[in-house]
Amino acid sequence: MAGKSKTKYSGGVKQDRKILLLLAAVILIPVLLYTGLELSRVRERENLLRESYRAQLKAILFSVNQRCWDTVESWGNHLRMITQRSSPRVEPQELSALLEELPRRYSPIASAFVKQQDSWSFGVAGSLAGSRTAMQEMIAAALIDSARQVQRLTSQAAKGYFRALPIQFNAAREQDWDLLFVFSLADSSRLAHEMLGGLLISSRIFVDRIVQPYVSTFREQGLTVTVASDSSANLANDRAREDIATRLWILPRFTLAIQTEGQTSGELASAKTQQSLFVIVMLNVAILAAVFVLMRTLWRETQLARLKADFVAHVSHDLRTPLGLIRMFAETLMLGRAREEEKKHEYYGIIAREAERLTHMVNNVLDFSRLEAGGKEFAMQDLLLNEVIANALASYRFHLQQRQFRVEEKIANRLPPVKGDAQAVSQAFLNLLDNAIKYSDQNKHIIVEVDCNERHAIVRVTDHGRGIAPQYHDKIFNKFYRIDHAGGDSKGAGIGLAIVQHIMLAHHGSVEVQSAPGKGSTFSLKFPLHKELHGNDTDH
Repeated sequence: MAGKSKTKYSGGVKQDRKILLLLAAVILIPVLLYTGLELSRVRERENLLRESYRAQLKAILFSVNQRCWDTVESWGNHLRMITQRSSPRVEPQELSALLEELPRRYSPIASAFVKQQDSWSFGVAGSLAGSRTAMQEMIAAALIDSARQVQRLTSQAAKGYFRALPIQFNAAREQDWDLLFVFSLADSSRLAHEMLGGLLISSRIFVDRIVQPYVSTFREQGLTVTVASDSSANLANDRAREDIATRLWILPRFTLAIQTEGQTSGELASAKTQQSLFVIVMLNVAILAAVFVLMRTLWRETQLARLKADFVAHVSHDLRTPLGLIRMFAETLMLGRAREEEKKHEYYGIIAREAERLTHMVNNVLDFSRLEAGGKEFAMQDLLLNEVIANALASYRFHLQQRQFRVEEKIANRLPPVKGDAQAVSQAFLNLLDNAIKYSDQNKHIIVEVDCNERHAIVRVTDHGRGIAPQYHDKIFNKFYRIDHAGGDSKGAGIGLAIVQHIMLAHHGSVEVQSAPGKGSTFSLKFPLHKELHGNDTDH
């Protein structure tokens, strides 16, 4: 029988090796062909990537320009709302007072005006009140010089199409307003050719207050967007490093440039191409190494697959018992079979305790996954082990009674505190208790001890069951490991003791086992005592 078993396993390994070699060939040949193709298309892909980067950068500059234009349009709508709220025959002085709301609210606006035939209304920023006449003369001259564009603007407004007409002019050196936006103010009570409105804006303030705050948000994406006037001393240096540059639609004297921080789009494209080639080459090396490693570790993977399958089967089996009890007592309560309040209270307690035991089982699986991944966190605090163990034992008492176990408690009343996570310590203890229940066989006597010596606080769980041979004392703490007892009765999922060891290592403690076949087992959890805490013993 032994010989047959060995031959069968050896044949399975040989078959697996053939499959792996075939799989390696199936993987390697396409990868190598793909690598050759990629090497021949490096330049083409690099150009495509560069154009993609540039298209993205152009889209960002477009969004900046659109944002600026939308801002001016919103100001124009505000101007239109002011004129629409006013009476068609309102006096120019009254309308001027209303227009002063615009420069007060929007700092780039130096003045807002409305011209109806030969009548002018001006709302001027308070600091520029002395420049009202100069502004009016400048605006009037600009409207005469742009008469054709203004006529087109009013014609379009008569057809229901409203837009802003930008007019830029050279202001005197001591003045800061150099950009004019003209709007047609047509509505049901005013003909389009009868009324014009406009905003006189400072380009410098518009850039500082509107453009710069918006473009600064792109730094979070690793992009630098600069705005510079044609007269800027740093414009030449800025253009020497820029990726994309364009004029601001509403401020033609200003250049909007964008660059990826540290590298241009061409350099980024080249770097991405090199990274791709490096990844492909490393992938080939990794695949070759993987084939070699897989051949060497085939037997380990086969074993692990079997253990995982057993793990799922045992976990499913273990979950059925508490689920069955919860369902049974819940149905009893739902059908009204328990009429006495005392019985109802008892059944509710059973459901709660079994739910807690079920939670413990599920937490075992989840915590095992977190511990393996290194993602389990422990909330360390001062603990009294006697209280923690007593509470955990109380939550398991119904399960023990149901299985007809007698638990002998030897829990010291006064213990020095230890540093630990109460939930994790309870979980480690319950895993040991659950282990004792599974392997106690007919002698259903368990001893739980909690005491301390000079260096450790100790929790012991002793059963009088099958016992463990010395050669297995270390192996039982490995994940998924279960001892094959006579008759193939290997209980449990193989993770309980592995979790206990993880928890104890996290607490700078240890778990020890003393056992022999047929003589039962004693598992001990040793928690280190902190000398600085000894002085508090009498407080507890």
